Parts: sequence; structure tokens; C-alpha cells
Amino acid sequence: MECVPLVEIHQIRVLITGGAGFIGSHLADAYIERGDEVHVLDDLSTGSIDNIRHLRKHQRFGYTIDSVDHQAVVAELVDQCDVVFHHTICPSDFYRSIISNNM
Repeated sequence: MECVPLVEIHQIRVLITGGAGFIGSHLADAYIERGDEVHVLDDLSTGSIDNIRHLRKHQRFGYTIDSVDHQAVVAELVDQCDVVFHHTICPSDFYRSIISNNM
């Protein structure tokens, strides 16, 4: 009798914006460990290349040092992925928006 798993895990292609930050890099670790393909987009304004340096050896990992403000870059990366985790926010921009909107 052949054993068939109840749930098959399918490999997915993941894009993580802000992936060189603390949360994004840990999310990248988890998806690489799961067997998925991961691509990180980060401008390194608050993240660090050191957070993803260990992932560069994986054939299922890629990264782009650029900003989410560059629409052509983002569009190309999104087209290649199944899911996007958007983890970019510059704290100073966030606080500035709160102040300017009187929140």
C-alpha cells in the first residue's frame, strides 16, 4: 500500500520587500527552509545586507538592492512571484506622515 500525504506542500515563489530588515530576513529564512524560492527587494535604508548574507549561497534565493519607488523593478519582480510580503516602511517617513496628517 502506498502512503499518500494528506497535504502536499507546493513550492512557491516569494517576494519580500524590505527583506533585509529584521522581520523580512526572518521571513526569508523560513521560506527558504520550507523549500520555496525567495527574492528580496530592499534599498538598505533601514535593513542590512548582513541580515541576508547567509542566504546568498542558496540557489533558490535572490535579491535586488533597489527601492519600491522604482515601479518597473517592482513590476518585474511581482510578475515572477506567487506571493508578495510588503515589509517596507522607513520609520522617519511613517512618523512624518503621522505628524503631517495630525494623527
